[in-house]
Amino acid sequence: MMPDPLTTQLATDAWKAIDGAVRSGLAYPAPYGPPHPALADAVILSTQQTSPVAAWGGSNVTEVGNGPCRVRESDQVSDLMFRYPLSYEDLRSPSEEKIRNWASAVRERELTYALTRYADVATMCCFARPDDLFRVDPGGWGQRRCVVFRSAASPPKTFPDNWPHAHLDRTVKLDIKTPRDGVDALVFRVAGGPYVRRPADFSLSWMPTADYGIELILTERLEFVGTDSPNSIIGVRMA
Repeated sequence: MMPDPLTTQLATDAWKAIDGAVRSGLAYPAPYGPPHPALADAVILSTQQTSPVAAWGGSNVTEVGNGPCRVRESDQVSDLMFRYPLSYEDLRSPSEEKIRNWASAVRERELTYALTRYADVATMCCFARPDDLFRVDPGGWGQRRCVVFRSAASPPKTFPDNWPHAHLDRTVKLDIKTPRDGVDALVFRVAGGPYVRRPADFSLSWMPTADYGIELILTERLEFVGTDSPNSIIGVRMA
C-alpha cells in the first residue's frame, strides 16, 4: 500500500520526535536511574548472521505495550516483529511518553523471550545454601555467568555477586518473573557455552494504515546457538 501524501508529510514532520522516543525507550531506562539489564547484559551476543531459513513454523501473536508482537520460529532462529499504531491525531501531536513506554516494553519482551528459550532447555539442580553455588558446572570452558530472576522480590533470593571457589564472570540481577517454575537463576559459560546471534539491533520503520495513520514497526532476528547442548545451561533453585 502506497502512503497517502498527507500521511507521508505527517510522518515526516513527527519522525524526529518518534525516533528519539523509540531510541530512549529501547535504552530500557529505570525511572530516574541507570538502564535496566537488557539482553546484551544477560546473555552472550554475537553479530554473526543468522542461519538461512527455508520455511517458518506457525507464528505466535501477543500484545506488548499496546501493540501486537508476532514471533515466528524455525528451529533455533526466531523472527520478532513489534507494531504500534499511531492515528492521524497521534501523528499531529505524538505522545513521546507512550512511544517510549512501548519501546521499553519491546526491549523487556526481547529479554524475557530469550531467557525463556534458555530456561526451557535448562538442566535443573537445587542448592540450599549460597555457599554451594560454586558446584554449578555448566558445559563450556569460560567463566560462569549467573542470571537471577526476581532479585528485588520480598524477600529476595540470596545469590551473591561473588562465589567462593568459582570463576564467576558476574551475577546479573533482574526484577522480572521467572520464565519457568522452580528456576530462580540460570548459569552458563561465557565461552564454549550458549550464545545468541543478533546481526543487528531493532530496526525502526513504518507503514501506512487507514485514515491517514501509520504503524511503527520494530523488527529483529535472533538465533540461539548451543542452547540445545546437554548441560549448557543450568537452572538453579534455592531450597
